Amino acid sequence: MASSRIGGTLIPPGSHQSNQVGGKVYTPAASYPSKSDPTKGYNVCEVNDGTISCDCMGWTRRNPPGGRTCKHTQDYELTLR
Repeated sequence: MASSRIGGTLIPPGSHQSNQVGGKVYTPAASYPSKSDPTKGYNVCEVNDGTISCDCMGWTRRNPPGGRTCKHTQDYELTLR
């Protein structure tokens, strides 16, 4: 497994509780510190439908053709390779 390029930390499976929202189960998978505010951080979750999500503004505010993405989800996918 590669290391994170932007300071992310993988969350060990089973160490955090999953959340269910609208029939989907979100399992915390990685956390990333905010570059602009040291008191904040962002979480990448694996979803039971096979997708991943993030709670950062880039993920929640954008939905371009081809699907949502942000630097955190991109880094998480690269880290798993």
